[in-house]
Amino acid sequence: MKNVKVVLLLSVTSAFGCTDIFEGYSWQFHQDSDAAVTDADSADNCLQHCHDEAKCRGFTWQQQQDSIYVCVLVFDLTRLVECTTCTSGILSKDINGTCSDLLECYLYSILDDPTRNFNVNTLDVDWDSNFFHDFDLAEGNLSPSIDWRGEGWYRFAGEAGVQMQECKAGIVYAGQCSTLFPTVLATRHPTQINEKVVGTAIWCYVTCYEIKIEIINCEGGYFVYHLPSIEASRYCSTF
Repeated sequence: MKNVKVVLLLSVTSAFGCTDIFEGYSWQFHQDSDAAVTDADSADNCLQHCHDEAKCRGFTWQQQQDSIYVCVLVFDLTRLVECTTCTSGILSKDINGTCSDLLECYLYSILDDPTRNFNVNTLDVDWDSNFFHDFDLAEGNLSPSIDWRGEGWYRFAGEAGVQMQECKAGIVYAGQCSTLFPTVLATRHPTQINEKVVGTAIWCYVTCYEIKIEIINCEGGYFVYHLPSIEASRYCSTF
């Protein structure tokens, strides 16, 4: 599955505050904290319930069968996942007429392959090993990374680590993070919440090559990255 863009139905400042409403996605729920509403027979009614609940940050509405509806009020925004029959939304603060929540912080794919971690070196195991690259096609002993979905927004997670590896002094050898020419972050991560910056990633072979990426420091203590495909290399991660 490729990275896909959300279909926005509405993005306005209204009586409901600053609101993004979109179709085709559902929030990941917290059963212990989020609330289900049984009398919302439309997405607009679900939005009204969210607006009336002080702690509500977002909602998902779904019609499962005739006269059977699901409306979930989300108090802790996590991640949006595809759901063809769902309509979801975000209520965010209105700052000078602009929605303050960054959709990219919730609409992302996950990079969690453990071999992506910078400390994993394929050459330590086998000089004839296959390598991975963040590219759609296999080439020679280079295979597409199993967690790569094409150009788009990503978050590092799981055993891969939680953020992109920043450049360290010294040479980056082939084989680190299980790729031929490892790509690391040459600039620094943004330090302010909701700060969005353009960063530079590099990979080196004889000479070094730069890749422009975008990085957001998201509310919740994590980063998301807009990453283009790269041939013969992959983005390395760390804890």
